[in-house]
Amino acid sequence: MKHSEIKYFTRKRYPKLQIIILSMTVKPVTVVLHGNDATGKTTLCRAVNDAGYLCFTRGDTDPKHDVDVKALDALTLQLPVDGRQQPKSVYTVDGIERRIVRIVLDADIKSLQHRIASRPKSDEWESEKALFYFRARFKELAAFFGFPIVRTDDGKSISDTVSEIISYIEKPDILGVIEGLRLQTLTLERVYELANISRPVDGVDYAKRLSEIVEKECSEASLFSSSDVHEQCSRDPTLAYNIVNSYDRIFAPTFLHTSEKKVPVSLRLVTEGESKQVYRVETAITDYFSNHLFVVLKPTIYSHSMQATAEIPHLSSIRAQGSRLFLEMFHRSGVEHTYEGINQYGIVYVRATKTTPIETVYKAMCLGTDKHSFYGMRDSSAACLETGEYRGGPYVRFDWRNPNHTYNGVNVADHPFYHLMEKSVGKEPFYVEYLTKRAKPVGDKCIPEDLVPPFQHIENAQLITLRTYLTIQWYLNEIGLEVQDGCILVDRDGLEAWSEINQDCMRIKWRIPPSGQGADGSAFDKDIWRAGGSSAKDKITAKWVQLNELLGSYLSSHSFHANEMLTTDEPYGLVAQRILSDSRFSLLPKYKGLYHRLISHDRLSNASISLKTYRVGITCSKYADKSDSFVLSHLGIRLIRPSGRCLRYKSEVVDEQKFNHYFGTHTVVFVPMKPKDMPHAMEEGMIDFTVSYNSVIDNFPPTSTLLYAIPDPDIKLALISRIGAKIDVQQWSKEKPARIIVEHPIMVKDYLNKLGISEEVYSLQHVSGSSESYLANDNKGGQLLCDAVVSSGRTLVENGLETWRIIKDKGDLTVGLYKSESI
Repeated sequence: MKHSEIKYFTRKRYPKLQIIILSMTVKPVTVVLHGNDATGKTTLCRAVNDAGYLCFTRGDTDPKHDVDVKALDALTLQLPVDGRQQPKSVYTVDGIERRIVRIVLDADIKSLQHRIASRPKSDEWESEKALFYFRARFKELAAFFGFPIVRTDDGKSISDTVSEIISYIEKPDILGVIEGLRLQTLTLERVYELANISRPVDGVDYAKRLSEIVEKECSEASLFSSSDVHEQCSRDPTLAYNIVNSYDRIFAPTFLHTSEKKVPVSLRLVTEGESKQVYRVETAITDYFSNHLFVVLKPTIYSHSMQATAEIPHLSSIRAQGSRLFLEMFHRSGVEHTYEGINQYGIVYVRATKTTPIETVYKAMCLGTDKHSFYGMRDSSAACLETGEYRGGPYVRFDWRNPNHTYNGVNVADHPFYHLMEKSVGKEPFYVEYLTKRAKPVGDKCIPEDLVPPFQHIENAQLITLRTYLTIQWYLNEIGLEVQDGCILVDRDGLEAWSEINQDCMRIKWRIPPSGQGADGSAFDKDIWRAGGSSAKDKITAKWVQLNELLGSYLSSHSFHANEMLTTDEPYGLVAQRILSDSRFSLLPKYKGLYHRLISHDRLSNASISLKTYRVGITCSKYADKSDSFVLSHLGIRLIRPSGRCLRYKSEVVDEQKFNHYFGTHTVVFVPMKPKDMPHAMEEGMIDFTVSYNSVIDNFPPTSTLLYAIPDPDIKLALISRIGAKIDVQQWSKEKPARIIVEHPIMVKDYLNKLGISEEVYSLQHVSGSSESYLANDNKGGQLLCDAVVSSGRTLVENGLETWRIIKDKGDLTVGLYKSESI
């Protein structure tokens, strides 16, 4: 919605809608608009009223019209549960019963921030953190209660938006379909009724058609012989209907009963896997569901390493409750997920996205696949700590998603009636008879990162995986648990998760196991079932229910709005900081950069939404190539340095997503300067941002905030001496202090303090450049040491110098984007 259109909606201004209004009969309808802050509720409410309908929104009061305008607002402050009462849908005024049509308005975060920036003031409910959380909660409520969502993003006109709102009043059948598929009342039985693959269709010769299909599909490459199928159909006659109907895509019609009439609506199975079924809504009356799917969680459990599977009663409901609690964590932490709502039956309302054959795996410990695949890794002190944690800290692995089993080189699950046969035979008997005896187990395999880029954005995928599992880690730690590893499926761009995340896909233990309990007592994951098999079904369900209770109790007693909304800390950032400061770990430079990015929260900045130009300091001399590469790769800007003496740098945005992440709707101007001038320029307000090294910024009083940085693997900061010089710290004294020439006084001082060297026995002499020159040209020997950033070391050798001590090793020096504290 454009700011220029924030005006009353009038018939004169919008004649097209006037025709619609005049042509319809007036109905006793009251519209109530719900939604996040800055979605345009007030403006649209006025417009709908001007269009001839009675409309209310948050802040409106009218004693005659008790429509509970804050019904959904109150529910966003509570955890999602199935027992929530439906907001009133009818009321009576002046003896006339009026129907309430509730609409949820939604807009992307950038649009919301853009509007908030134009307001004279904002409050804590309008921070990015709050906007993200409550946006997710309103979408969940819409899916749960069956309220239509109307988008109000920037660029969409008021006229179009009001037309869409009115369409739900003029076409109650559409509203009825949305209400009929609400998660609040949608059961598994209803899903299967609307899928309707078991009902015979008039005019079909099922015996003949089954024989034709079986003859075609049960070849030598098929897991099933023709006799397998026919014999199973004789035991289960409905199997023949299921096979023919699903194969030929012919189904008896199904309907939803709305307030007006029966409306043709069906659910069509799109795909099915080991743990879930995915359905698409098919109806001719609306495209409302065109970008959404319904997922049904199956009550199954599977372990490739143990080559075992089972079907456990109520497991899908337990997993659904777990998923709902983990989604609450993600909403609080800004982790994007395509799941918009889940009910107690394990039915999920999902936004469609681009999937990949890649699974990302978070590993904090050498367990599971790593332990079984990398012989001797767990016992190697070079790779692992005694605790089983990786010495290099948690890492992200990429796995190629292979079939669980193949038969004659073909994925058995690709057979057109594989899952129908499995369901008919029974999960465990089918596994033994067909998979164990006939098929070859395959399973997912680790894929080198060099092969990932055609399928997925590596850095983004690693970042969202770490953000997801470090978020989980923080909340689990709060109740005495820890997550040791887990998997996640993310989209091609690596920006959002798209599959369930719950107990079934991670390894969770007590940090300190309860006394008197064995391994089962400390585990909340499939290890219990792996160890006990079928006899452990009750144990695994009991432990997963217990985990849900522990998480639910903590999250409900520590609500987002009362405990987390006002803090600048993010759960994943707190854990990342803990990992960075853990002296037991020897983190790789890449992961240092990722953790630093997580510490900077990696969210959009509210300051990035006002319309103006930012001035960005950039080096005009040393390491210009690395600064330019950082700007291109991570800020999405190609910097064009001028030739000659021109000081005006040109730039072009090549990746809008990266650019908008840090600068929003601003333009940027790059200001070339010497690195040593950058901190002072920030302090004086001469520049708003700077791209620089921590070796520069950290050696001045703090004037900026680090937003994002990457390690430089090629350079280090060292203390330099003359070749062959004997540096005996014990000889330094208060009377004769060692004289050290430094460009980085704070870092040098901190390093010497860590060595236990008193400040009284040395003297730091601060210079602004080329400190090695002072030492190389000191014929009298008055200077003992100097500091220097070292790359190849060639300069040292040619000047008779060598490294005495390393202050910051390769990978510890980072180039990053810093933001002035004054903006």
